[in-house]
Amino acid sequence: MINRFLSKEMIDSINFAITAYRGSKHKGFRDSLLRFQNKDLVIIERTMRMLVTNKFVDKIYFGGARGGDTVALYYALKHRTNKKPTLIVVVPVNLGFQPKETIEISRRADLIVEMNLDPFDSNGKIKNEIYRERNRKLLGDVKTLISFWNGLKMYSGTFMTMNMARNEFKIPVIVYGIEKIRNKVYYYKRDV
Repeated sequence: MINRFLSKEMIDSINFAITAYRGSKHKGFRDSLLRFQNKDLVIIERTMRMLVTNKFVDKIYFGGARGGDTVALYYALKHRTNKKPTLIVVVPVNLGFQPKETIEISRRADLIVEMNLDPFDSNGKIKNEIYRERNRKLLGDVKTLISFWNGLKMYSGTFMTMNMARNEFKIPVIVYGIEKIRNKVYYYKRDV
């Protein structure tokens, strides 16, 4: 499915970033797997298997967030047969600051980029800006963003990352629909 969207310019040493719908509240990685319906897990697994077995894919970046990001990394690790492509997790602070249910899987990535951003504002609350900065870092070295999205929540981090990819970084976005928009695939070319 993904190959029909790959142009010749994308195939020259492809680096991808993955962004994904988080799902509702859950406790632990196993609950992340349970959160998604089997049909959605199949979409994520097939896409990740296709990416990690494509000899042209050089690097895949993940945001290390709960839910779909971690599920996608899990399937990439499961289906990768050698050390290529390089699997990279980018976190805004450090691995210890990540949600505990993501740490076990994130540790298995080839590289963890810890941005060491200051996570708290003057009132001691977590700043949302650290996640936007993480997403900028994710998109900085990629040619295409792959998104697993449910078509809802236009204010979500997944949606904002898709917009950032198209508008700020001018890179194509391939959206694999899950839940409400399951079995739909959208391709947004870069706006030049």
